[in-house]
Amino acid sequence: MEILETFTVPCIATAVYVAIALLKYTTNNNAKLKRFLPLISVVLDAIAGILCFYFFTEAVSFSSLPLAIVHGASSGLTATGFDQIFRQLVKKES
Repeated sequence: MEILETFTVPCIATAVYVAIALLKYTTNNNAKLKRFLPLISVVLDAIAGILCFYFFTEAVSFSSLPLAIVHGASSGLTATGFDQIFRQLVKKES
């Protein structure tokens, strides 16, 4: 199960990254919603951390619920940061 512990954060971050991309696509890049996407990402990942803590206890190394929430929220920030890195790399020069 040690290999599952290694991939928990990247898997959670990837799942939420895809969910946020779908949210952006379905709302046609709504400017008001766009401002809150990092916050939505953190909240979704905190929820994912809680779900992993309760339902996939053998796959995660969280010892307490607050740690699972923080671990999940940090995954959300990872997804947001990855999105921004990708956007800056493909950004066209004016």
